[in-house]
Amino acid sequence: MEIFRQLVSALGNTPAWAPLILIPALAVAAAVMFTLLGGRRAYAFLAAALGAAGFALMCCIGELYEAFVWAGLFAAIACAMRLSRSSVESYL
Repeated sequence: MEIFRQLVSALGNTPAWAPLILIPALAVAAAVMFTLLGGRRAYAFLAAALGAAGFALMCCIGELYEAFVWAGLFAAIACAMRLSRSSVESYL
């Protein structure tokens, strides 16, 4: 149980900008890379992993409702990137 408390404490010291800006930026960069390199199936798994990591960070940093709002916004960004990837792939 002590290791869980230490993990939550360490994650709680993460700067607030990390899950808000860095994780969605990584998802956008991954969508661009997978579009250029052709890794269609890997994007869904990477987006899910980034979303879970961001949700965990938001739970440790802020309130639970803020984490759910962040998860909804991240899901919208991830879906928009997925749709834009498929439209770009149709032109390539």
